[in-house]
Amino acid sequence: MEIILTNEQFRTLVRLLYLGEWVANSFRLQDESLKEYADLEQCILDIAEKKGFAELVGYEKGLKAVFPTRELEEEMDRLIDEYDIFTFWDKLADWMAARDFRRDFGPEAKASMDDWKRVSEISRRSEAYEKEFEKHGLDRLEIVRKKGGSREKNR
Repeated sequence: MEIILTNEQFRTLVRLLYLGEWVANSFRLQDESLKEYADLEQCILDIAEKKGFAELVGYEKGLKAVFPTRELEEEMDRLIDEYDIFTFWDKLADWMAARDFRRDFGPEAKASMDDWKRVSEISRRSEAYEKEFEKHGLDRLEIVRKKGGSREKNR
């Protein structure tokens, strides 16, 4: 197979592979990593090194392997941080909305309720949490533990 890319498209491909491999493997232990993603990234990084894309990759003689440069990692880390921050708030709002939905309608409501009604009920709750978090962040979020029939705040 032959793929023809401009230098700029190739740089973008290397960045995308870095991001994809990071999403697939960054949270896994080394022996649990999804090898096919790491292998493909290494293959493309090898090509980048041979083609002279020194701003993207460097060769480590001791390990006999090619690695992303610090500059590439820092650039991609900024994108990853943006994604993580957005995802944190979005997922937190969604999870809390789903929890509230289950509390309000019961655990069986998901299966028995009309899809449109269920989605609109959860979306309404999620939007309220999004507004809350946008305005107050985590300042007003607390864990409340039940203790002997009373509620106890954990800060």
